[in-house]
Amino acid sequence: MSRIERNVETNRIAEAPSVQAIADEEEKRVEDLREQIAECLKRLHQKEVLTARKARMRLPSPSKKLAVDYSSRKPPPSKEDRAEEEFWNTPSNKGRTFVLNDNLLMTRRLTLGTSDLEDEAEGETPPDSPTQRVKVPPRSPTPQPELPTTPPETTLEEASAQPSDPPPREAKEPKPHINVETERIAAKMWATVGDIIMPGNLFSTAPGKEKPPEAKATIAHLRYLSSLTPVPASPVQSVSSLSTAARANAPPTPQQILTATLLFALLSAPGHSLSLNKVKEVITAKASTSGSAAMVAGHTRILYGCVAKRLLKIDRGSGEQIVKFDI
Repeated sequence: MSRIERNVETNRIAEAPSVQAIADEEEKRVEDLREQIAECLKRLHQKEVLTARKARMRLPSPSKKLAVDYSSRKPPPSKEDRAEEEFWNTPSNKGRTFVLNDNLLMTRRLTLGTSDLEDEAEGETPPDSPTQRVKVPPRSPTPQPELPTTPPETTLEEASAQPSDPPPREAKEPKPHINVETERIAAKMWATVGDIIMPGNLFSTAPGKEKPPEAKATIAHLRYLSSLTPVPASPVQSVSSLSTAARANAPPTPQQILTATLLFALLSAPGHSLSLNKVKEVITAKASTSGSAAMVAGHTRILYGCVAKRLLKIDRGSGEQIVKFDI
């Protein structure tokens, strides 16, 4: 028994190096296989990346694709284009061709005032040939009606019935706008020059008294006065005006008309202001309608009278002197 054990031990010891060598060889083969598998996986990944890159290079970009689609697509033809295409592509019917004669007439039936020609034209039958020759008889002189040598007389009723030329359009008169500023200006007018624009008025802002008119009624009163023509007063009228000026039914005075003209022009102007030269032109134009040289020469007293009463002021701050309301 001991001998057998010794043999087994001897064999085991003898075979031990060979088993170790086999194990080392197997491990080496396993490592080689792992390296080959890793190399194959790496190549497969590179191949997939390259394939995807080539596929992206073949596909056009969305912008280019849209551009190609829109450029290749033609817009649908409109109704006018289809109608025009049908018109030009429709074959024409073969009709009869008219041959013109020396008189260059294309009508088959001629009406020259005689019934014989009409009957002859109606009795004709069209020839079978597609070409038809029209025969035109020579023209016969027709009597021309005599023209009257004198023009016809028109009665008064006919002349009145004829439409006359429309009158020229008048320029639109500027209208002042009613707002808070206009109400303040109207209130100051009655407080400063109320006795000038309406002599003898009893308006007052005191309690229990008749209040001055509002801006709308004030502007209407100024418009009416500015439409009047100033008439220079005679010496007799100037003496009697001392007792009659306070009456409400007294005729408007030149000062009243010129003052109303100035105030209405300022209210109608943009910003309720005018240049000093324009104000002088307005007052001079109204004063010249009176025909009085003295009234034209003293037109500046109207402006400076309103300035003295603190109703108007002359702004000299800018390059041009501006007349505006002192509110």
